Amino acid sequence: MMYRNESRWKDLTPIERLKERQQHSVPILLKLEEYLKELRERILPRAPIMEAIQYALNQWEEIERIFTDGRFHLDNNAMERQIRPIAIGRKNYLFAGSHDGAKRAAVIYSLLGTAQLHQVNPHQWLTYVFRNMRGYKVNSISELLPHR
Repeated sequence: MMYRNESRWKDLTPIERLKERQQHSVPILLKLEEYLKELRERILPRAPIMEAIQYALNQWEEIERIFTDGRFHLDNNAMERQIRPIAIGRKNYLFAGSHDGAKRAAVIYSLLGTAQLHQVNPHQWLTYVFRNMRGYKVNSISELLPHR
């Protein structure tokens, strides 16, 4: 239900989204917390599901934080998708040639991921950077970052 609501609210401003969350999602969240607390009392302490329930209740303050700011997302799936290639390639970085080579690869992945996150075509951005970087002073090189 919350995800369905969020998809309907995706074009709202953060303030409008927060208002909708307060009205529609917070009551659902409060019912979920109450339900988890009831389950915790009825389920055997060593039952496998108890670990998940206890984890959720221990994280409750952080879970509630999502509903205090309309800029927050219900999950971090978008960011997880961005860093997935890095996680998948982690074994390959052992063979980057050197520690410095691995650092350079990490910087390049970060820059390309930032470009994609800001809907900047990485190829076009890199082409622009390589053609124009000589015209920038060292202290203004940050102006070439993808989000700029």
